[in-house]
Amino acid sequence: MSNASPSGSLKRMINHLNSILRQWITAEDLKPPELDCAGCSMAITDPLNGERWRKNKCCTFQPFFPNFYLGAILNDFPRELASAQVYLGPLGMIANEDFRARWLTTVEEFKGENHHCFFYDHHQRKCTVWAFRPGECSTYFCQPVARAAEMSHKTFAVESAVAQMAMIELGYSPDDVSREVETLNSGVGSKDWSYEKVLTVYRRSWEWSQELQPKQIQQWLDFDILGRVAR
Repeated sequence: MSNASPSGSLKRMINHLNSILRQWITAEDLKPPELDCAGCSMAITDPLNGERWRKNKCCTFQPFFPNFYLGAILNDFPRELASAQVYLGPLGMIANEDFRARWLTTVEEFKGENHHCFFYDHHQRKCTVWAFRPGECSTYFCQPVARAAEMSHKTFAVESAVAQMAMIELGYSPDDVSREVETLNSGVGSKDWSYEKVLTVYRRSWEWSQELQPKQIQQWLDFDILGRVAR
């Protein structure tokens, strides 16, 4: 990956986001950093750990997949979503308590297949839902990039806000939303939701989200949904 100029801003990274986020987070001077995940830049710059990087890439963690992304994924890449490492609720796919404990107690150099993202294909060594990868994946670069953390924070806030508003639009109560946000923060599931019901939520969230405009999302962020949007 090429290094970004120290004078760069958030504007550089917009095009690197998935196509959904690019509709909602706008800026000028769109020149993103370049990535070569297939060749794996880290395998070259860190040859002692080259095979580990080539095998795992930067995908030894489980990001939050909001409900509307999962709806898009189900439309384009139908698959089973149930897994022992995630909690599936109306807010989305969340790393569960067991996975978080395993991840936190394993030093970085020993993280491997047991820590892969649910959507990472360890046989082909690539993300299977690249077009819908979350903002924290879109803004994770091989080398330090100016203001990448700020953009990651912003994308997560947008994803979380939209996922929460989707729940409200689909008839969930503020208490339901609040409990799901707590699960997002802790990994401890608030309840066992019907698998078929959450799949329906994901699909309907995706349909609803396609009509959203950047101004609406900014209003929600300014309002700070429930007073405690997960950030």
